[in-house]
Amino acid sequence: IDDGSQGGPQRLASGYVEDPMWSPLGKAIAFSVEVKGGATTAYLARPDEAFAPRVVPLPAGVDRPTLHIQHDDTHPDADTGWSPSGRWLAFIAKEHQSADDSGDDRVFVTDEHASSTTLVSPRLNSKDASALGVLWSPDETLITYEDVTPDIKPPYSFARYAVAFADGVVGEPVEIAPDSARLRWIAGRRLLSVEPAGFESVHGTIIELEAFPEVSRSKLFEHDRRCLDVHIHADSLPIAMGC
Repeated sequence: IDDGSQGGPQRLASGYVEDPMWSPLGKAIAFSVEVKGGATTAYLARPDEAFAPRVVPLPAGVDRPTLHIQHDDTHPDADTGWSPSGRWLAFIAKEHQSADDSGDDRVFVTDEHASSTTLVSPRLNSKDASALGVLWSPDETLITYEDVTPDIKPPYSFARYAVAFADGVVGEPVEIAPDSARLRWIAGRRLLSVEPAGFESVHGTIIELEAFPEVSRSKLFEHDRRCLDVHIHADSLPIAMGC
């Protein structure tokens, strides 16, 4: 990296570097490094610390951190888990239940100084399950994510959850929408959810989380044809939806 203060480019790490991403205000850069043998380490580096890389700490039994967050197509920053202010970073890592367990994807959050890491998406049942698709509320007090419980054959278990988040402390997950929903924060603690209604239509729902963990839903609209790809553009109501 070269910010003009070091007399030339500064090497932050050696190995196969992946997912470099700046925080929204440019106060930190996150990246992961894979070395020979497949081991991966995530780092944060800050301009105010001369870009000295800090290792993102992982709990015991957790490895292979991935900073690229897989979202659906409703979120404008589809490759980053940074919170709106850049104070927190969400990422995916493998949690192993035993030494021979291949691991399941879980959502974790670390702070902008990589001083601690918190599990956001706990195991909800005895089956293998993976989590992905993190979205932060504008005020950074709620996190939504998708939990996927695969089976050998249908029906599969997919759902979207929200958890309360305050200064690194996470609450219990609450189911708020089906996996088929396309979510977008629109204002405060309100989400727009666009969901299939049968095979021929979609409907839009406002999910109110102001009194979280209480969840209320109100129907906003219904579209008379099924959208294969829904793109939501909404920062506040009214909304514009492309289908």
